[in-house]
Amino acid sequence: MSKPDKKISIAICGGGISGLSLAIGLLRYPHLSVHIYESAPAFAEIGAGISIGPNAMRAMRLINPSILRGYDRHRTENESTEKKDAWFDFRWGMGTRSGKAGEWFHSTIAKGTGHSSIHRVSFESRFMIGIGS
Repeated sequence: MSKPDKKISIAICGGGISGLSLAIGLLRYPHLSVHIYESAPAFAEIGAGISIGPNAMRAMRLINPSILRGYDRHRTENESTEKKDAWFDFRWGMGTRSGKAGEWFHSTIAKGTGHSSIHRVSFESRFMIGIGS
């Protein structure tokens, strides 16, 4: 396959986690010119916490291992060692023949990742913006 004569321009609409991750992944191709379009004038502290699932963590590693390293530096997770691989715990919402309200009945396991979360602005503005430059 021959190299293109001129750069191919890529427009990414949205400067959130997905848009920034895509841009970072595309920056490794010198024949691409990547532009992010975001309607917000600046990143702001909105107090949003997000959870990243096991598939998204694998995607971060594939796009650019630095994205996952940045997530790992700032994420929070369950401190309980017996719940290290638990993604979700399910409890009865109301009393039934099977269990009492609030009583645990099942855990979903995500071996090696477990449940973790991060403050959105920590991940987007403090880490991801600097990784692509």
